[in-house]
Amino acid sequence: MRILKDRSATLIIDIQERLYPFIFENEKLTINVSKLIEGLKIIGIPIFITEQYVKGLGPTIEPVATLLGSHPRIEKMAFSCCDEPRVMEGIAVTGKENIIIAGIESHVCVLQTVLDLKRNGTIQLWWKIVFLPAMKMTRGWPLNGCARKVRS
Repeated sequence: MRILKDRSATLIIDIQERLYPFIFENEKLTINVSKLIEGLKIIGIPIFITEQYVKGLGPTIEPVATLLGSHPRIEKMAFSCCDEPRVMEGIAVTGKENIIIAGIESHVCVLQTVLDLKRNGTIQLWWKIVFLPAMKMTRGWPLNGCARKVRS
């Protein structure tokens, strides 16, 4: 499978201030997400950014927010991005079939989003596309366990 810009959109999930300090290898996450965003902007792939309950978890972390500039953020109250109509409508409008996913709390919000995208047919296969270097979770949780859950 090739990642073609004409067929791809990106979903950056909940990289927020109050979650960030508890994320395993959070500095690596910042570097990897920054590289991903810079590359996506250069080649013109649409980017959707979510923030979970901003009042409680804060906004997107400063280095990522700076790269995204005035790009709109979509606040959500549910774990899955699929429960936020503005996310699903935005993806539908693009007509893209590959969703590049990066984010934190991969055992909750990222996992639930990918499972819902798979279940509702938005994506055919889970590996369309999860950018593993730009996904992290709370210290001590096994990321490979999330990947196994999505495959099943």
